[in-house]
Amino acid sequence: MTEASVRQALDHLARGGPEAMSATVDVTHGRGMFPMFVVALLPCAAFFLLAGSALYLQYRYECACFFGFVPLGPPLPDGPLDPGRRALLQAQNPAWCYTCNAYRPIRSKHCGQCGRCCEEFDHHCPVVGTCVARGNRREFLGYLLTLFGAEAVMLGMGVRYCRLLILRALHLRTLPGLLEVLPHMALVWRASPGVLYMLVLTVGICMGTAALLGRALWGTAAALTTNEMILRRRYAYLQDTQGLYSNPFDMGAWQNCLAFWSTARPDWYSVYSEHCTALREGEEPLAHPLATRILRRWDRARAALERARFEKKARREEELLRRGSQLAASEGEAESEIEAV
Repeated sequence: MTEASVRQALDHLARGGPEAMSATVDVTHGRGMFPMFVVALLPCAAFFLLAGSALYLQYRYECACFFGFVPLGPPLPDGPLDPGRRALLQAQNPAWCYTCNAYRPIRSKHCGQCGRCCEEFDHHCPVVGTCVARGNRREFLGYLLTLFGAEAVMLGMGVRYCRLLILRALHLRTLPGLLEVLPHMALVWRASPGVLYMLVLTVGICMGTAALLGRALWGTAAALTTNEMILRRRYAYLQDTQGLYSNPFDMGAWQNCLAFWSTARPDWYSVYSEHCTALREGEEPLAHPLATRILRRWDRARAALERARFEKKARREEELLRRGSQLAASEGEAESEIEAV
């Protein structure tokens, strides 16, 4: 089927009424990127609502929120610390930040890009150049939710537009399925290449947003920030007496979500103090929450894998040493035989 015949068929269908005309706008008379907006008005309205909400929440978490910066301490009277005194101060007070001249609360971290310590530090967003911390974590999660919703609606409208285009061009009676659409993507490219380009771009962006959203939702359910999730084995407050992962802030997925969306943030020092007191008294939890159990199993499996790799490497080195000693012994015997002859 040539492009001329496709356009002739679409022009013929365009005279069939408003519904057919809506599917051919920007196809027979243009090559725009978003002709799917005239196919379904309700998804179009949902897209603009979600996109507008995402822009507002982005403004909120980027500009209009208190990020959770730890107040700066007064400058030192003797000026900047020399490296020796700085190392001594850090060794004596691990929670002291010599850059901000202040003590860092638990679950906080100094951001090198912003140059400030942030409470409940999650990560530094390289896209907007802003820290995601205690003050804007909820806005950031809402932004990801609305952004992913807008991208999903955009993707759905694009796929539906391609199905309608192929339906009318090939004179089908029912909407073709996704697998039936794939062999005719060349037709979509000839009729409206912008739509195909938009679909490919949206799929890539949607996959990245889904990864960020999944990580943020898991952190919310597990009462972990992204920083704690990645570096949990470095923080002593996320380990029990045996060195295994144990989150004192994990109250269960439901309670964690309620605490996350609540405006009254828990006092993490009090929660951690109660946890340490219970451990000193020998009161181990009867059952860890689900997220903690999953991460403990993950850490055990990772430790077992590392141990197996180390043992395999040790056995390989022993085998090489044994072969080397055998080779040296055989060479020594050969030399002694030559000398004897």
